[in-house]
Amino acid sequence: MAGSSGWSSDRRILARAGAILSAALPPDGRQFAFAVAHGDDTSEFLQDVLVANVESGKTRTVFQGRGAAMLPAFSPDSRPLVFLASRSDVVADSTVAVWGVDASGGQARGT
Repeated sequence: MAGSSGWSSDRRILARAGAILSAALPPDGRQFAFAVAHGDDTSEFLQDVLVANVESGKTRTVFQGRGAAMLPAFSPDSRPLVFLASRSDVVADSTVAVWGVDASGGQARGT
């Protein structure tokens, strides 16, 4: 279960991942981000972005939604994480935009 830090040792999302699409390692090497593709109960294709703590192995989902999510990248100071994503559950035409989130936690925001 997720603790107050947002990190989870629940590996169910990794178990259902059909493919890891892309990954990024920040300069400090303490965590890494990766985009995964998977299906759901409705046979809809989903893509999520997760961050994993290298030392503990715990993961945190930073973006989850119907649509595409890909190409995570960290800034030189390892804090902001950016990625490309579309949210078909939010934007009718599924436009791809740059999204960002603080790598230590927080809500992802699209531009």
